Amino acid sequence: MNEKLTKFHKTSKQNGITLVALVITIVILIILAVVSINAIFGENGLIQRAVEGRKEHEKSEARERLEVVLADAYVEK
Repeated sequence: MNEKLTKFHKTSKQNGITLVALVITIVILIILAVVSINAIFGENGLIQRAVEGRKEHEKSEARERLEVVLADAYVEK
């Protein structure tokens, strides 16, 4: 009977450590998820930077087209 109790106590302690490790892992994963979501959708996140980059690219493209048209007009005169 004494051996069974000793065996039970050993497995109980191991399960407790495993449960604590599981809880810590879940908390860390939640923190990482929140940080990732904030980095993507935050005020200065990746999505916002991509939108701003697209706008800047469109402006540069329009400016370049205008310069080409002006250069062609200058050459024709």
